[in-house]
Amino acid sequence: MARKYAFDVSKEMQIIRYENGVKLIKPTPLVYPSVDDLFSLPFNIYFLSPESIIQDMSETTANLCGFYSRKDAIGKTARAVSKRESAEFSIQHNNEVLTNKSIVIKNEHFLRLDDFEFYDLAIKYPLFNDNGKIIGIFGCSIPLDILAQSVQTLIKTGLLSDNRMFHSNTNLIFLDDKSDHYPYTIEKIKSLFTKKFKQHIRQREAECLFYILKGKSAREIGPILNLSPRTIEYYLNTLKDKLNCKKKSEMINMVIDLLSY
Repeated sequence: MARKYAFDVSKEMQIIRYENGVKLIKPTPLVYPSVDDLFSLPFNIYFLSPESIIQDMSETTANLCGFYSRKDAIGKTARAVSKRESAEFSIQHNNEVLTNKSIVIKNEHFLRLDDFEFYDLAIKYPLFNDNGKIIGIFGCSIPLDILAQSVQTLIKTGLLSDNRMFHSNTNLIFLDDKSDHYPYTIEKIKSLFTKKFKQHIRQREAECLFYILKGKSAREIGPILNLSPRTIEYYLNTLKDKLNCKKKSEMINMVIDLLSY
C-alpha cells in the first residue's frame, strides 16, 4: 500500500521563507535550497504533518532517532522510537508551531527506547501551502556543540535572517557574530554553582554537565572522562538534586538560561 503524504516533499522541491515560516515550491532556476540539499546538512532535518507524523527526514536523522532507516521512519511519530515523556515533549513543541503560526525554538532532550539520549536545539517552522494554510512542520535539530556554525549555515540558506533572532525567553545560547567557539566553559559552570546557587560543585560534576550542555550523551561522555555512563548519570542526578529540579531537562534549561546572560 502506497504511503499517503500530507504534502509533496520530493527531494527536488525547493524551500523558501514564507510569512512566519517556510514553503516548499517546485524547482526553479533561482538558487533556493532543495530538500536534497537540506538532507546533506550536518544536523537533523525533518518534515512532519500537523499530527507530527514523519513525512520525510534525512538518513542521518532517522538513524540518530533510532529508526532502521529513513523509509522506516516515514509514517511514524517520535513515539515509535523514544520514551513517552521525551516524545510528548517534542510533540508539544510541534503543536506550539501550529498554534503560534510562527517559528518555535526550544532545547530538546531526546531519550530513545534503548536509553540512548542526546540534547539539541530544535528550530521548528510552520510549513505553508500557496493559500497560506499550514500543512505541516519543517524542523532542524542541532547538537549544541555545532550550534554556532550551524546557525550560520541556516542564515546562508536564507532560512534564518539573523542569529540575533534568539530571544532571551527561549532559554537559548546567545551567539557571538565573530566567533564559532562554544560559549560555556567548565570554570563558568563552577562559578555559576558557587556564586548563583551557593552550591559546591565537584570537578567531575562540572565536567559531566559541560559535555551534556554540548549535546553529548552519557555514553559519548564516558570515553572522554574515563567514566561509566552510570557514574555520569549519578553525577548529573546529584546536580539535579542540588538545584531542586525534578528532571534533568529542567536542570539543563535552568543552567543554560543563566549561563546565557
